[in-house]
Amino acid sequence: MDIERRRLIAQECRDLITALVHHYDHGEADQAADLFVPDGLWVKSQVPYRGRVAITASFAAQPALLVLRHFTCNTLVSVHDEQNASA
Repeated sequence: MDIERRRLIAQECRDLITALVHHYDHGEADQAADLFVPDGLWVKSQVPYRGRVAITASFAAQPALLVLRHFTCNTLVSVHDEQNASA
């Protein structure tokens, strides 16, 4: 894989993380969960949630008065191949 393709994949991963925390912080559980594949896995406080229904429920479970603001920067993405990366 060439360096430009690797950079594009890494940027798409960073954009995905930014979108996830934005939706999560703004109480947009459905939009956050829609970023996962249908059988995706979200682990929150060491509790696994599999599938969009469970993931949506985990995001929606936040108390209405709780204000969350995640600060993300310097996200290191390791591109393993065309289909796999970790951050």
